[in-house]
Amino acid sequence: MGIKRRQTILLKSFLIGLFFLVESCNLGVAHMEFVSLDNGVWDKDQEVVFEFTPKDSTEVYDWYIHLRNTQDYPYSNLYLITELSTDEGFLKKDTISYTMANPDGTWVGNASGSLVEHKIPLHLQKTFSSTKPHKLTIRQAMRALGSVQPLQKLNGISDIGYSIETSEK
Repeated sequence: MGIKRRQTILLKSFLIGLFFLVESCNLGVAHMEFVSLDNGVWDKDQEVVFEFTPKDSTEVYDWYIHLRNTQDYPYSNLYLITELSTDEGFLKKDTISYTMANPDGTWVGNASGSLVEHKIPLHLQKTFSSTKPHKLTIRQAMRALGSVQPLQKLNGISDIGYSIETSEK
């Protein structure tokens, strides 16, 4: 067997092994998607919308919101409004209050370089009502301290996403 052929076989074996390694890390993730926000700014009127079609309405899932912030995020908390709907109508609306930093100023999430990733529980141990298309809408609902007016622009949020994972029950 020639050297080139051995190198090709080794490369293919490596790539197949790498594929299975990456896929094994995502076992249990039924849906996952992210959206990057322009210049790390989330406008008060900007809705982040995810559309997906569940494959199984009998499986039990855990739903999470994923959020990445930069060191420029000026607050220790975050308020989000989420809405879940289908073509058949509105299913659920939630307001989420999430603590992003400890009292000493350290971030609660996992820091990597200048970004901090947060995994926020949305719905735990839930099933889908049907296998029809669903839509998850997420908006920020932050206000400055002492103000009733919403913040027009929320700085320091770089990405927002969601995941739906098979629940461990």
